[in-house]
This record gives sequence, structure tokens and C-alpha cells, in this order.
Amino acid sequence: VISQLDGFMCSLKDAETGQRGFVITGQAEYLQPYNATVDLLANQLESLRLLTVDNPRQQERIAALTQVLEEKMAVLKETIAVRQTQGLLAASQAITALSGKKSMDQIRALVGQARDEETNNLKIHTSQSSKDSRHTLQAMLLGGTLGALALLLLFVCLHQERASRRQAKKKLRHIASQYQMLFDSIDEAFCIVEVIFDDSKVPVDYRFLEVNPAFGKQTGMSHATGRRMLELVPDMEAQWFEIYGKVAMTGEPHRFVNEAKALDGRWFDAYAFRLGGPESERVAVLFRDISDRVKTEEAMRQSESRFRALFDWGPIAIFSSDTQGRLQECNRAALELWGTEPVALEGDNTFFTAQAVHLSDGTLTPTLQARTADVLKGNIPAVDD
Repeated sequence: VISQLDGFMCSLKDAETGQRGFVITGQAEYLQPYNATVDLLANQLESLRLLTVDNPRQQERIAALTQVLEEKMAVLKETIAVRQTQGLLAASQAITALSGKKSMDQIRALVGQARDEETNNLKIHTSQSSKDSRHTLQAMLLGGTLGALALLLLFVCLHQERASRRQAKKKLRHIASQYQMLFDSIDEAFCIVEVIFDDSKVPVDYRFLEVNPAFGKQTGMSHATGRRMLELVPDMEAQWFEIYGKVAMTGEPHRFVNEAKALDGRWFDAYAFRLGGPESERVAVLFRDISDRVKTEEAMRQSESRFRALFDWGPIAIFSSDTQGRLQECNRAALELWGTEPVALEGDNTFFTAQAVHLSDGTLTPTLQARTADVLKGNIPAVDD
């Protein structure tokens, strides 16, 4: 970890040196060290995150370091652009105005804190190792066979311990690799947030700790890691904070469909659950943008409503029956035409045998039953009379 921290600072200094050289001289070759370190810095931070996965304090520092690094690199990039387009004087003024030194001081402070903690851990491990070595030497001096036996036993234990640690590290790397592959490959958006409460334990915001690649596609937001929701979307509805706050406080998972009006009115189908124990304020959220589905369902409801209005209030008598001739539904105009509502009879209940239809001269229509039956049987496609 210490080696990675030192390498990170060296890479950042190379980027800053390249930027300064270009600003002063305007010569493009000075940008080579800057360009070479842009991706390297991100890889070094990812390596640090994996190496300190069992240390929550270091994980918080690395998350903060990631955010400050983005700000620092943005300053470097902007001053380079100003030098390219407006010249040395404008670039010098931009450097002063953008306060790149402030972000660099924050980075040095965070790296220094992380390095101090690892150095302290190293001292503790070294002290413990020395202590164990002294105890081992004393045991060996107990003499003869007992000493040799103790040495052999120690060797076996150490070998097993080292093998166990290697296996544990290998397993941890495998799990981390599988998790990262799944994290990056799923098409549903996934994020881990830290809910922020006020002094009265009311959820007022949340900070993104991790997001997967699908997160940006589903929400339209970018560069969310390490940033607060209200920082990204200032008018985000409070109901989202309330939902995640309740999950964090109760530990009860919650599946819900909700609209985010502040995100262009998008609808999301989401599942939220707490990570960690009762004291944890971290919530994992798996969700998908279902705006198109909601719009389609609403269009179908409106279409059904329009059809129902046309069916019920249209000027033409309409009724439908099943293949046995049983009446299924009829509209207002059909009831006005018949003069009464149909009553189900015993037996077959075929509507066309129970309903007398007369011609304009008052005579009963003789072919209604046979022709309707032929339509229902599929003998003829339709009757138009």
C-alpha cells in the first residue's frame, strides 16, 4: 500500500510537471508525461481500493482522494486548454483563479494520512514479528529434542499459516474479480450509497460510494462516485431520501416503483437493501429505468378508455357473444334497440334464440338463428343484412 501511495504521488507530480512545462513553453512534447499518467492514476487508485478492502478508514480516504483527484485533473486539463487557445498570460491567470494548489494540498494530506496509518500498521506487525521471534528462540534453547521438536512444529505452523494466507488472498482476489465482473457486466444499474442524516436522524441526502457502468445509462448522471445526490441534482425529491433512510434504519429491504421528476421524469423499478449491521448507513440499490414501459401502459389505458367510451356511447348497436352464442356484453344503443335488457335463460342460453328480432313490417326475422350460428361455427365469415 505504501508503495502504491508513493507511486500515485509520483504519477501526479509527473502530470503536474508536464502541465507546467506546456504552460510555460507551449511545446506539445511536455504533455507526454501528463497524457501518460491520466489512466495510470485511475488504475493506481483502483489498486489501492482493492488492497485496503478490509480497512474502512482507508476506503473512505481513497473515495475522497478519487473525488479530489477528479477536481485536480480538471484544473490541469482546463489550464492546458486555456494555454492552447489563449496563450501564456491567460493560462497563468487561470492557474491562479482555479486554485489548483488547494486540491493538491488536499491530496497530499489524504495520502499522508493513509501512508501514516500503513506505516503504523507496519511498525505493529514488525514489533509483533520480533516478539514472536524472541519467543521462538527461547523455546529452541530449552534444549535437545524438545527444542528440535518445537522448531519443527513452528515450521509446520508457519508453513500452514502462510499457505492459509496465500489461499485466503487468492480467494479474496477471485471474489473481488468475480464481483467486479458482475458489477461491470449487468445491464441493471447498481450503486452503493451512504445515507446522510441531520441531527434529528432525518435523511436529507445520500452520497454515492460505488456505481456500475449501467448506472450512467439508466440515470443520465456521470462521475457520481464520491458525490452527493443534491450536488448532482439539486432539486431531487425528498421521497428518495426517505425511502433509503428507512431501509438504512430498519434493515428491511424495499421493492418499489417511483418517479424521479428531477431526472427528466424518469420512472424506476428499484430494490434497496442495507449493507452491514444496525449501525450501517450504507444502502445498495439495484434498479432499472422503466419510463418507456410506464408510458406504454399509460397509452394502453388511454386507448382502452377511448375504446370503451366509443363502445358504450357510440350511435350503433353493438353486442358480442361466445362461440356457443352466449351474450358477453352489449352497449347502450343495443339496449335501446331491443327495448329491454337480455335475461339469461336455462340451458344453452343462446342469445339469438332468446331474442326476437323483427323487420320494419313487424314480421319476425326467420334467418337470424341459422346465419348467426353459421358465423359462430366458422362456416361463413360474416353476415351483413
